[in-house]
Amino acid sequence: MGAYFSVLYATTSYAQLFLPRTPVRVYDNIFDVGTWGGFFIICIMVCVVLGLRVEDARVLVACTCVVAAFVVGVIVVWVWLARTYGGDEDEDEASSESTSARLPV
Repeated sequence: MGAYFSVLYATTSYAQLFLPRTPVRVYDNIFDVGTWGGFFIICIMVCVVLGLRVEDARVLVACTCVVAAFVVGVIVVWVWLARTYGGDEDEDEASSESTSARLPV
């Protein structure tokens, strides 16, 4: 569960710091849905497994796979954010050249 929240916090921090064109509502929603949705689903899964005292190793593997799927989902959202709201290097170079050409030397 710690890995999931680490990747989730890294994604929202990356969006806030390095993707300035990302709307505030986007990363607020990602954080809220990721925190509360992931927390409740993972906690329900853990409570059921611990409450029923399941001693089968396959259950541990299944729980690990569920958490890994959540981590992969957050990484997919991270890539989507970077592609959608990240700038192209060519655009950044062109804009910096055009502003430096207008400044008096």
